[in-house]
Amino acid sequence: MTKKRRKRSNKPRKIKKKKHLKGLYFLGACTIVFGFLFIYFLLPILRTNDDTSLVALEETQDNVAPTSQSDRNVAPTSQSDMENTTQETQTGNSWRDIIGFGQNNRQQSTRGEMQEMRDLPPAISPTTSRNEWEGTLINTETTTPPPQTPPQTPTPQTQNTTPRETSIAAATPAPTITERGRMYVVNPNLPKIVIIIDDFGSIGNSLFERFNSLDREIAFAILPGHRYSQSQMERAVASGREVMIHLPMEPEGNERVEQNTIMTYMDDFTIRNQVETWMFELPLVVGVNNHMGSKATQDERVLSVVMQALRQNDLFFIDSHTSGSSRVRQVAQTTGIKTAMRDVFLDVPDSSFRVARQKVDEIKRIRNKDVIIVITHCHNDVKYRQLVHFVDRLKEDGYQLIPPSMGVR
Repeated sequence: MTKKRRKRSNKPRKIKKKKHLKGLYFLGACTIVFGFLFIYFLLPILRTNDDTSLVALEETQDNVAPTSQSDRNVAPTSQSDMENTTQETQTGNSWRDIIGFGQNNRQQSTRGEMQEMRDLPPAISPTTSRNEWEGTLINTETTTPPPQTPPQTPTPQTQNTTPRETSIAAATPAPTITERGRMYVVNPNLPKIVIIIDDFGSIGNSLFERFNSLDREIAFAILPGHRYSQSQMERAVASGREVMIHLPMEPEGNERVEQNTIMTYMDDFTIRNQVETWMFELPLVVGVNNHMGSKATQDERVLSVVMQALRQNDLFFIDSHTSGSSRVRQVAQTTGIKTAMRDVFLDVPDSSFRVARQKVDEIKRIRNKDVIIVITHCHNDVKYRQLVHFVDRLKEDGYQLIPPSMGVR
């Protein structure tokens, strides 16, 4: 018998999948499934653990002893207490941060620093009033008053005082507190002297330190726009003395003037803008006095614009009296700002000890003046030694130094 041959079909043969490919597919599917399980179940659990540890760390940092006087006894526990603590910390750091004087030594947590960065005071603009600026300052000399105690009946031991102790207590003057919390002890029975040193801002720091070691009642007048103007302002204020803007104004003749000097041909807007620019550059000043200005101080229009800008920032104007025809006092009375006028130039005609003694004799002959204004300069060490000699002679004759803010009316 013969076998029948199968007819060949034209249909393509089915290729059987290899068994090892099925294993790869299964492994890939398992990887995808485990990935989804990790994302949706395990990852949220890990994040929760991290957040819990971070909250625990922040709570530990928040328990650091508070820095304000009122929080040294009880740590804040409520939300309102936490907000009060943050505000006190900002006030305590504000003025040193704004003027760039040193770094705060107090330890702060990371969250506290971030909060301060978010709540920093707004930038100071030339139109910011002086009262608003002083609201951001902190005085390092101001101390917290002790808690008041009820009056007690004096014992017989405290009542038995000697006549010497009684006279000393009666002669001790009461302290007078001026702006920014500085304390000056003023004896009303002594004649008063105000000393202003002009032209700071351009001298070197070694010479500046010598002048800055003098009595803190002696004020510094700083020329704006110079290399050391801002840094010397900060260091003088940190030492406890008052600083002023030495306002460049147009002189008579062809003398060399400072850059951006106020000239009589300027319009009102330009003059006002220039004064506000200088107040923005030197924000810690308490007043101004004119640099040169023998021509500008005779122009009532120029003076009126200058003093209106000063009034908005509560600054006073001391007339250096470089011209006998000065109209500073009249315009100041019309504008309503405090003023005074220079009586003596110490370093004219020269900076010798002989001239210093002559100036002391000249001051003794001045009558009917409550306060005498003296101006000198900081150009060299000779002027420094003359000023030291002059101050020593004044103290021997019973004169008392006071800052300019207490000498203006």
